[in-house]
Amino acid sequence: MKNLGICPNLKKELVKKNLPHVVELVRQAGLTPFLPEDIAAEFDARSYTPGQEDTFQDIEAFMSLGGDGTLLRMAELLAQVDMPAFGVNFGRLGFLAEVGHGELPSALKMLSGDYYTIEERRMLSANALALPRYRYLRNPISSFTSAKDPSA
Repeated sequence: MKNLGICPNLKKELVKKNLPHVVELVRQAGLTPFLPEDIAAEFDARSYTPGQEDTFQDIEAFMSLGGDGTLLRMAELLAQVDMPAFGVNFGRLGFLAEVGHGELPSALKMLSGDYYTIEERRMLSANALALPRYRYLRNPISSFTSAKDPSA
């Protein structure tokens, strides 16, 4: 693997502060970083446009920087393309993001050396009837339960 898309949550101060270091770690691992087009030039990186899959054509995998919510938003972004992805946890508690930000150098080394396995995951969409209106649930991957209507 040589080309890595980075999906940073710049609303998280820790991600914003560490992004230059993360980009440097990606390069040190022998990978080419791709960043969203609005910040790529700032880091002298190649760019992609979120929501435009044709701009992902040279990217081989994606990495989210944030927490589980960032990983879920990235998964939704990648739902239409067959691309491996993983999350780096910069939050307090990460159930889905498998790599802690302190583990990033070794994770990137493993990625660049093709020492990884891919776990297939399914995306789930759900509709819920919340009277009096119908509601679409965007990312029920983290939790979705159904229950019998107690009034029935």
